[in-house]
This record gives sequence, C-alpha cells and structure tokens, in this order.
Amino acid sequence: MDTISKSYNINLANYFASRPLYLDETAQKKPNIRRAVELVYQQRSAEAWEDAEDTLFDCQFALAKCAAGKALDLNGDYKALLKEAPNGLLPRRETLLLISDALDLSMHVVNSDFLQFSSQLVGRLLSNKDKHEIFQFIQEVSKAAPKPWLRPLQPCFVPPGGALLRTLVGHTDAVCSVAVLPDGNYIVSRSWNQTIKMWDLVSGTELPNFLVGSNENVQSMALTSDGQCLLTSDGNHYKVKVWNLESGKLTKTFNGPKIEAAAARYGISGYLDMTLKVWDIETGEELYKLSGHKGYIRTVALTSDGLRAISGSDDNTLKVWDILTGKEIYTLTGHKEQVSAVAITKDGTYAVSGSSDKTLKVWNIKTGKELLTLSGHNDKVTAVALSPDGKRAVSGSEDKTIKVWDIKKGVGLSTFTGHTSTILSLAVTSDGQSVVSGSHDKTIKVWNLWRNGESHVEIVHTSNVYAVAITPDKKHIISGSGSRYEPGAKKKWDLLTGEYFCDLDSGFDTFLELGYLDGICPVAVAPSGKRAVVHKICPELYGMFEKQEPNDFMLGVYDSQKWVQIGTLVGHKGPVNAVAITADGRRAVSGSRDETLKVWSLKTEVSAMQVWWWIKKIFGKQELYSLSGHKARVTSVAVTPDGRYVVSGSWDQTVKVWNIRKGREKQTLIGHKGYVTAVAVTQDGLRIVSCSLDQTLKVWDLETGTLFLTFHFEGNPTCCVCGPLNRIIVGDDRGQVYKLVLEE
Repeated sequence: MDTISKSYNINLANYFASRPLYLDETAQKKPNIRRAVELVYQQRSAEAWEDAEDTLFDCQFALAKCAAGKALDLNGDYKALLKEAPNGLLPRRETLLLISDALDLSMHVVNSDFLQFSSQLVGRLLSNKDKHEIFQFIQEVSKAAPKPWLRPLQPCFVPPGGALLRTLVGHTDAVCSVAVLPDGNYIVSRSWNQTIKMWDLVSGTELPNFLVGSNENVQSMALTSDGQCLLTSDGNHYKVKVWNLESGKLTKTFNGPKIEAAAARYGISGYLDMTLKVWDIETGEELYKLSGHKGYIRTVALTSDGLRAISGSDDNTLKVWDILTGKEIYTLTGHKEQVSAVAITKDGTYAVSGSSDKTLKVWNIKTGKELLTLSGHNDKVTAVALSPDGKRAVSGSEDKTIKVWDIKKGVGLSTFTGHTSTILSLAVTSDGQSVVSGSHDKTIKVWNLWRNGESHVEIVHTSNVYAVAITPDKKHIISGSGSRYEPGAKKKWDLLTGEYFCDLDSGFDTFLELGYLDGICPVAVAPSGKRAVVHKICPELYGMFEKQEPNDFMLGVYDSQKWVQIGTLVGHKGPVNAVAITADGRRAVSGSRDETLKVWSLKTEVSAMQVWWWIKKIFGKQELYSLSGHKARVTSVAVTPDGRYVVSGSWDQTVKVWNIRKGREKQTLIGHKGYVTAVAVTQDGLRIVSCSLDQTLKVWDLETGTLFLTFHFEGNPTCCVCGPLNRIIVGDDRGQVYKLVLEE
C-alpha cells in the first residue's frame, strides 16, 4: 500500500471512530449506519490491525451495527480481519476467532432479531469462560445488552470450535433434499412443502427468486453432475423442468414424473410401479424403462459420467444398471430392510448404501461385491453422501445424528449432533471440507467434515424434560425427564448460580414438587399443602379412586397430607393436560384437549369429609366457569400470584389471559409460530412467559399484552417455571435445562 492511500484510510478511520454510535440518543436509538459500515473497513485498509481488533471487541459497536441491520456485515468484519492481518499482529487472535465462530453459529437468530445478540453470544461463549479474554468479553456483552434481556447462567448453546459451523432457516417444512453447486459457494434445497431455495453457503443467507418463474409445487429435484442445470418435477402438471443455474432461467420442459437423479445428459425418474425411466435431458426423450425391483424404489444415484445408475428399494436390494443399454448389471443383496439411501464415489468404483436396518454397506460396483458393513446408528439410516476423494462417507439417521466414516478402514470417525429430528438429506462440498444436512426439523446445518464433533454443550438429561420446578425453600431448581414408559432422571440445581447440585430419587415427593405424577399426570398442590388436584388417570393413585373406573377427563381432589380422596371434578370432554391452584387455595384451573379451561371451587371452610358433599349439594356443581376461546387443545395453565388472572397456552399458537373472577377473556397474545407448550407468570405478577415449538420463549407484559422480548432455543421447549431473583427455568425435548435471568 502506498503512503498516500494509507494516510487517507487512517484519516477516514479516525474520523469514523470519532463519530457517535447513535444519531439519536433517545429511547428509540437510531444507529449511525455510516460509522457501523465504514469503521472496521477503513482500519483494515489502513493496516491498523490492533485498532480494528479493539473495535471488534467493543460490544457497543457490535450491538449498534446489528441494530443497523448489518449483522452479516459485522460477521464479515471478523472474518476479513482474521484473514488479512499478518500472523503476530493480532494479540487476541484466538479469542477473536472464538467470537467470530460464535457469531457464525448465532447468525440465523441475530440476523432477524439483533436484540438476541447478547443472549446468543453469552450462551455460547460461557463454555470458554475459563479463558480470561472471553470472560471479560462476556462481562462486557452482559453490561451492554439492551434491556430487557435474558442472561444465561450456564452454557446452553452449541459453543464455537466444534463441527457445527452455521444453521440456515427459512423453510417451513422438512428439508428433504440438499445439493451443493460445484463452486462450493451455494446450495439448493427442497422442502416437503414443495418449494426450493438457494443459499449463499458462506453468509448463510437465502437468495430470493433465484429461479425466473414459479418454484412452487416442486415434487423432486436433482442437480446434474456438472452442476450446470437443476431438474425439478412439477407435481401438479407431471412436468420435468430444466433450469440453467447461472442465469436462473427455465431452458426446457418435458413430460415426466418425479425426477430422482441426473448426470450431465441423463435424468432418471422413479415410478410407483417399481420401475425407473431414463431420459435424455437435451431432447426430453424417454430412452429406457428399467425393471426388476420387487418393491418401491427409494433412492437412485448416477455415476459422474452418467453411464451407470444404482437404485435402492423396499425389496432390500440395490441394482446396478447400464444407462446406455438399459440393462441390469448386478443385484446387490445384504441389507435386511429397505434401502433408503445410496451414493457413488466420483470415480464410479464404489457405492455406499444406507438402510432401515441401521447399517451402511460399502460395495464395489464394478464387481458387485460387498466390501464392508458400517454399524453405529441407533435407528434407520436415511441419507448418505461421499467426500470428493471417496475416502469418507457421511450418513444421517432417524436417531437425529450424522456420522462420518472412513470407508477404507471401515471405522467411524465422528458423530455430529444438533438437529432435533430425522436427517433427510446430505451433501458434501466440492473441496471436501464441509457437509450440508437437511432435516425434518426444517433447518439446514453446515458442518466441518474434519472436526470431531465433540465440542458441544452438555445436555443434562438423556431424554425429554417434562417438568421444571422451584423447591418450596426457593433455593433450588428441580427437573424431571422421561415418561411413564421410559423413566428418566430427576436432578437438582442451585437457583442462584445454576450449578448442578445432585440427582434425586423418583419418589412420590419429587413427583409432587415437579407437578407431574409418574411423568405424565399433572398435579397441583395448594400453597397451604392441604389440598391437591390430580389428573385422575394417574396409575399411582388408582387405589385411592372411588369405585368408578379411572377417567382421563376427570380430576381428583385430595387431602394431600393423608392422600385421601375427597372429591372428583367432572366436566371436561377431553383429557386434562394442565392444572393449577390459586395462591389462596380456593380455586383450581384446568386446561384440556377439549379446547377449554375450567375454573373449580376448592373452598375449605368445612372438614375434609364434608367438602365433596358441600360442593355438590350446596352449590349444585363444582365448576364455576368454563372458559372457551382457544381453537385447539389447551396445553398449559398458570395463575397470577394475586389470583386475578389465569394464563393459558394452546396448540392454536396463542396465549390467552382470562379474568378468573369474572370468567371471561382479558386478551389474546399472538406471536408464536408453533404450538404453545408452556406458560408461566413471573413472581411479581407483571410478566407472562410462554414457550413454543417454534423454538422460542417470549416474555409479555401482563397488563398490556405487549411483547417484551424473544429468546431462541436450539431444541423445542417443553416446560418452564418462574422463580425468585428473576429466574426463568426452561426444559426442552433434547434433555437440556436452561437457567436464565430476566434483566430489565
């Protein structure tokens, strides 16, 4: 760089460094976009490496840049500085790399909601808090975080440094196909809702309208081996469309069914009659019909030269076909269940197949011989891909994991975890460095193929967390996992620090504290400890029932000190999913699959033996109100500390607030994009907390219904509770327990 240019960049860097972060310092801060965009760029251009490093350690700068809608640009600042600065001129390079990787992992959240920047980075970097510079950065991020926010007490997200590089979100249904373009910079994906998308693999952003014309109703897709064309089949009109990926334009259309695979010239379509058809892509002419399988064909792959194809079927076999003649060459037998996936090495010598028998097999397709069987998955193998050099295989399974194998030695190298559902598709980049996965969880993830996958946050339970609670002494958190059919662990945590305390036995008292008996039956105990309302199907209490058969539409009322039944609450027309009792113990509220809540009287002015008679004879009914308004099952209920309101969550994706004394709806809170699984109320009674299968927690103002903040999880939250010291505790379906602090 010449002296004049460098001096010019130094002056610009100094100028932008002197400008304010925000143009408006009122409550509605307006970021200084020009400063956010220019500062690090000018510092890098001036080769002021340490100044640029200092800027990227400035949390206020990072937050302002994200607030300006430049989160992707911020991510680019970190990568550019790490790439351009000579070795030895960045004193904190290792720490900067961890922060950059943490931002990469968080980009799918932060790019759409900059307010989650602090929660995401703290939740990821806490795994490295033993490093002094990281600890300082966490402290500064926490201090700079816009209020209100949720501060993780413990590591709760995938940390930087592991196999997972980034997550791509945008599909609204399962991602069933992924393909990487030859340059390795872009990927194409297809979803079960029959849409396709193209993504920038480096930034993780979706490229809108990359195909000229409609890309809807896409039943299947295949990328030609040269990467020049994308073939899609239109499920509505029985058409195969050929797209030029460079121009994004449709080049030809011909009649044909679901396209399974494509080479430079040929395409293969699968039929329900257990046959395949070979097409000439240039002319749209049908060349051959391939017959021989005795079951539905699940998967097809073509060699890169387009001369051979391999198909896998429900008949447990694979067949190798000569595309030029349309003749079967070999039948490969060995799998014990259907063959669901197959991939061929670039040189056309070997194939790797995956099956519902949980194994992979390596075949020499020139001789038709089985070479190896690879075992390790705990469920059906659903996807297979190969590295360009043919030395590594990658497999995905219904067990939600991805495994990397050395197919020469026949050994597993690493296991990647992170998806929350079945892996449906895999692809390896042309440089062999990364693998892309598509899952039933609607996400695409990008992984480093050469990392061992062991850098992940500890999942504290081994199965779904069905309940979390605060102990009566307000000092501990308890969590329970499993179900009646698969009992799991019960654990105790320190409420103040979130640190693990001990394991608990599965005794009756533990279940009571968790609010579920036997892991499935909701129970609520009055604050006085004298009354309990229990879902009456609970097998632990069968012996305490009246002579009638247990009914999962009913609730039982018990003297919880003697566990003597004193009443039954009847009225729901569907199973009861949740129950709560007001602080004064006078009322119970239940939520049911029948889409209603019911408010019940639990008055205790008379003796225990008289309660049931008193309710039925004096009032004539136990039920005070039936609250209707939800359009799907009610999954959760919570009562405010003052007993004025009850909050409910439902599969209709809404949260409702009801006036419990007047028996009517106060307001509906709309914002979730998935089933609401849990609701809670903060102990000051001012905030509502809701969790949903859209993988978010939302905090609302109870009085106005205003949405305060959103927190994004890596699993599906299943339960939550609010405790003292502004603690919010959440459990998810992967077994994770999140310990969060609401700071306002």
